[in-house]
Amino acid sequence: MKTMWAVTSGSYSDYHVLCVCDSEARAKRIAATPTGGYPSYDVQTIPYRDDDPQQIVIHGLECEVWDDGTATEQRTSIEVEWDFDMLWPERNVRSISRWVRAPVHKNHGGRLEVHGNDLEAVRHSFSDLRAQLMTTSGMRGKREFTQRSRA
Repeated sequence: MKTMWAVTSGSYSDYHVLCVCDSEARAKRIAATPTGGYPSYDVQTIPYRDDDPQQIVIHGLECEVWDDGTATEQRTSIEVEWDFDMLWPERNVRSISRWVRAPVHKNHGGRLEVHGNDLEAVRHSFSDLRAQLMTTSGMRGKREFTQRSRA
């Protein structure tokens, strides 16, 4: 995906895109143009597409793993989103795993989340990490970590 740069002015109901530029340097030169005080100009990036949008399916598996070596049942999710408007664009990979010991767990465990666009990779990562967390207290003791699938 390419990037374009917009020179903008205002905010909320007074927001305007004044022009779109082919380079950040050009947009910054335009934004530096004297305005006589108000309004000032800003530079913002805008993704530029020359292809059609695609729907992306993100699979998710989650559970809590407790310090006594037990785990809750896995929860599954399926999210279908457009590639240009994803809530969590970092999940548009084969799989990405996150472990977090949040305050809600009262320092007795944490939550394992695995998401990605490849269902088999998500299942494999979830299964491996869940087993490691259930058997390795040092791993469970980490406050938080994120891991992407290899390849």
